[in-house]
Amino acid sequence: MVIGNGRWGSRVSKVLRECEDFQVSIGSARTSLQYLTPKYLEKFEFIWICTTNILQFAILEHLEKRVPRQKIVIEKPYYGDLNRFINLVSKIPNLKISQPWTSVNYGEILK
Repeated sequence: MVIGNGRWGSRVSKVLRECEDFQVSIGSARTSLQYLTPKYLEKFEFIWICTTNILQFAILEHLEKRVPRQKIVIEKPYYGDLNRFINLVSKIPNLKISQPWTSVNYGEILK
């Protein structure tokens, strides 16, 4: 599942569809907190967060206790509040972080 259907979320979704054998679902970042329930999320292997920096924290905090097995990828993370970010990362062991300003190998991140 890709959260964020803007320019970056659309790009990530397109690359995943082309390069990997995944069925990709795109969800709106602005309404994601309403539909990201454990029952809804259980059908996905991964959750890729492609949102604005403000929504990144809100979505990570929402997912923190709801996704015990899925891999979570945060795309181009925002470190405006580094302590808050480090605290969240320590609570989500299956979180992967893409590196800003680099070319991303999407298949490698999902392994």
